[in-house]
Amino acid sequence: MKKYYMFNIIVNEELKHRVEQVVQRFFGKWMHVSDRKHHGAYNIVLVEDKVKDHSLVDPLTAELRITKDMIDIEIARAIEHARTLIRLSVGWRKGYAIGVHSYLDGLEIHPAYDVFMAWPGLNQLMKVRVPPQAVLVEKLFGGECRVFCNGIKAGKLFIPDDGCEVSANINHQLCKEYNW
Repeated sequence: MKKYYMFNIIVNEELKHRVEQVVQRFFGKWMHVSDRKHHGAYNIVLVEDKVKDHSLVDPLTAELRITKDMIDIEIARAIEHARTLIRLSVGWRKGYAIGVHSYLDGLEIHPAYDVFMAWPGLNQLMKVRVPPQAVLVEKLFGGECRVFCNGIKAGKLFIPDDGCEVSANINHQLCKEYNW
């Protein structure tokens, strides 16, 4: 039976051994290192260059440029950042679109952050009526969340990890302008 890997790291033969060691040390066995793109997986193309850089190539592929002098932990962080580019590539096109080349204005790309769609009860937390399909929440550190409505940053929620009182600061005028 063929193994499936969620993330596939594409490297040339020169980098393969080193990247395999980094992946094994920092990520375990759930990433694959190969010399070609795998369909159905998120692909990270890793290229050695003179300048460090990263970009989203398509909805399933990020390109990562590393320098020759980078140490293993820096390569691992760069791989994590490339995974983040894929995971947080969310835009608005009459609905939230994942894997787009343009990000929502105000959406911050950070490996510890995550995005998710609205859930039942969010309107009560925000104290405003918003169609759930129009709401995206970006979870930051320490329970802080940014709320996007129809692709526009509309405010913040604070949902502490310990379950204490929730607070919201939502732009109600913005909600009225968009007839939410």
